[in-house]
Amino acid sequence: MAVVTMVPFGLAIRDVAKGDDHRMTSDEREAAKILAESEAYERERAAELAAEAAADQAILDARTRDLPGLFGAEPASLGPAFGELRLGMASEAIDDALPPLMALTKATGIWFTPGHEGDRLTSIGFDLIGGRDDDDGRCDAVAAVLTARWGAAAAGDHLRVWRHPTTGKRAILDAADGCRYVIEPSVDLAAWVDTRARTAIVPLSLIGQRVDKLLEIMPASGERNGDMYAWTGPGVGAGLGQTTLTALVVEDKITALEATTSVADDAGQDALVAHLTTQLGPPTQDPDDTLHWARRPGLRLTREDGILTLTAGQVE
Repeated sequence: MAVVTMVPFGLAIRDVAKGDDHRMTSDEREAAKILAESEAYERERAAELAAEAAADQAILDARTRDLPGLFGAEPASLGPAFGELRLGMASEAIDDALPPLMALTKATGIWFTPGHEGDRLTSIGFDLIGGRDDDDGRCDAVAAVLTARWGAAAAGDHLRVWRHPTTGKRAILDAADGCRYVIEPSVDLAAWVDTRARTAIVPLSLIGQRVDKLLEIMPASGERNGDMYAWTGPGVGAGLGQTTLTALVVEDKITALEATTSVADDAGQDALVAHLTTQLGPPTQDPDDTLHWARRPGLRLTREDGILTLTAGQVE
C-alpha cells in the first residue's frame, strides 16, 4: 500500500512544480513548497561552497608564487623577501626591518610570528596552510621546494627538519596542524648536555652545587617558584622548539635537574643515548623503555611522542 499511495503523491509534487496543483490537497501543496525551498537552498549552498573553494585556491596560488622568496640558498636561512630581517638582530632594530614582512603579509595573507629571547630576535615562524586546511598537500609542496634547495631533511611523524651544519639554525616544517614553518636556533649534542661543562644547555655538573652556581648561568628570563627554578634554552639537533629546564633546590643545593626537548626521529634519541654512553657507560633499560645511567649524577631518559625528557639527580 505504501507504494500505491506514495507514487501519486510524488507525481502530484512534480505537477505542482509545473503549476498543475488542482488535484493536490493543502498538505501536499505545503510538502511541495518545502521540497522546492530545500532544493533552492541546496543550489545556493553549492554555489557558496564553490566560491569558497575558488577563494582558497586563489590564496594557495598567491602563496605558491611567493614561496621561493621566503627561503635562502643555505639550509635554515631567510630568503630575500625578508629584506634586512635577520635572526640574532637586536630587538630595537626589528621595527626598521618589519616593512618587508608587512608587504609580504599583504601580498600573500601569510602572518609572521617573531620570537624573542632577551633583546634578540631568535626565531621566526609562519603558517603556510592553503586556505582552511592542508588537504591540498601544502606541506608536501613546500618540502619538495626545500629538499631541492637544501637536500634531504630529518623526518618524523609530522616533522621535517633541515639544520645548518655550522650556524646551528634549523628550519622546521610541521604538518601536525595545517603546515607551519619555523626557523630557530639549536645546538649539537656536545653543547646540549655534558657531565662536566657548566656551559652546556643541560648542565649536569650543577647537581650537588649551591644555587648561586645556577644563578650565574640561568638567563634573565628564568623564573623561580619556591624551590623550583625554570628557564629555557635552544633545542638539540633535528627537533622542534626550545629545551625546557627545571632545577630543584633543597637547602640551597641543586638536587635534581630535568630537561625536556623534542626530536624529529629515532636517530635523534639514538644519538643522545650514544653521547651519554661515552660519558657514563651503557644504560640499563626498564620494560617501559626508560633508560637509566646509575653513574653520578644518575640519569633517566624517557621518550613519548617525540618528546625526550632527561632527569638527573634526586627528584623526591
